[in-house]
Amino acid sequence: MHSKGHVKFPVAFEQRMQQQLGGQYQDFVEAHSQKAPVSIRFNAKKPANATKTDRNNRVPWCASACYLDERPVFTLDPYFHAGAYYVQEAGSMFTAYALNQILDATRRICVLDLCAAPGGKSTLLSELNCEKFIVANEPIRNRYNILKENLTRWGWSNYAITSLDPAQFKIMGHFFDVVLVDAPCSGEGLFRKDARAISEWSEDHLKLCSSRQRRILSELSSIIKPGGLLVYSTCTYNPDENLEQVKWLCNTGQYESIELQLDESWGIEYLESNQCFAYQFMPHKTKTEGFFLSVLRYTGVEQEAVSKSRKMKKARTSYYSGLEHKMRSELENYVILDDHYLAFNDPSGNIFVIPETYEAEFLALASGLRKIEAIGAVGCFKGKNFVPDHALALTAEMKVKIPEVQLDRRQCLMFLKKVLADLDLDNNGWYKVCYGSNGLGWIKKIDSRINNYLPKNYMIRMDIQI
Repeated sequence: MHSKGHVKFPVAFEQRMQQQLGGQYQDFVEAHSQKAPVSIRFNAKKPANATKTDRNNRVPWCASACYLDERPVFTLDPYFHAGAYYVQEAGSMFTAYALNQILDATRRICVLDLCAAPGGKSTLLSELNCEKFIVANEPIRNRYNILKENLTRWGWSNYAITSLDPAQFKIMGHFFDVVLVDAPCSGEGLFRKDARAISEWSEDHLKLCSSRQRRILSELSSIIKPGGLLVYSTCTYNPDENLEQVKWLCNTGQYESIELQLDESWGIEYLESNQCFAYQFMPHKTKTEGFFLSVLRYTGVEQEAVSKSRKMKKARTSYYSGLEHKMRSELENYVILDDHYLAFNDPSGNIFVIPETYEAEFLALASGLRKIEAIGAVGCFKGKNFVPDHALALTAEMKVKIPEVQLDRRQCLMFLKKVLADLDLDNNGWYKVCYGSNGLGWIKKIDSRINNYLPKNYMIRMDIQI
């Protein structure tokens, strides 16, 4: 037997969901015959006034987000490329709402998003109501590159990124106040919008996902601070990947589950078993795909960190060094560096900045982890010539002294295709390409020639009429 409508479920999945949902099952099936809702979340530091959206059609649990009536071609919107908003499934936006209920707004915290690609939850963390330094980690290298692109577009400087297995964070000891695990899962909650999730589904795959999740979760008790928070989420309905994992964590005696306050009108399912609390989004009850979330507090004792040799620590710490006074002085011809930012460079001469507030956190991480990159890349000097980094054009915070050139939508799309029409530029040198108040990248005028410095991985590759 298969479900009615254009989505055909695997038979074993149908049978389980019929058991789980009972009389609600047909509503669940009917929801999958409807178009998936589209939602975006605006960047608080980047204006997008011209984006055609109804900001009154709000996502109830995320004040900065709204639903769209239909899915546009985001690739053809320069505001999308500028990072003025992020396209994100509405259910997963609940993560910040949950944390803001629990976190002390007066504290400064360090957060690890352990399975961060493509970056939705990492960028969402900018909405936490406290000072925060965020480490976004993605073990899979090609997904790491996507994560870096999206965080670069977002343009906030309180981020760093890593590509490590969860076990490799043990070297830091109990370092993180909050750890997010948006775990690799069977993806049942994505069946409506991703046919690949259906084709990859099998009962063997469920067991593999559950085992992988358990391995990841077993590593966390040595990296979360006592009293710190673990946010566990998936995009599936399978209890073995969801509430059963939460119960296992609580049964270790090292975690307690935290109950959240909900608005009943939102339609989020409240799950409870033996004082383990969780929250399930269902497409027939909420304007979302399938999403599961639970928040736990680490109640265990502090364990000894994995040792690291003094030689290794020294080598890693020296990988990043403060700018010499002369180089900083030269850099200030291009970038306004106030006392809120610390500037560093790596052995390749790449310069980046971090907020001064988080110097201790960043350098501690740099001394312990195999590699960590700050998102606030600025550029480098080649001889006496400064070459700005693409991230500097997309920053939401730093001010540059390089002249800007304002382009209309058509010109922006040409720039993003690595094509340039004639521009009337007075002087040789660098120009920041802007759409409204938002940067998109760099061009450089050299006499009669204009070079486009947009990195290839940020290019529009689809065929468009411009």
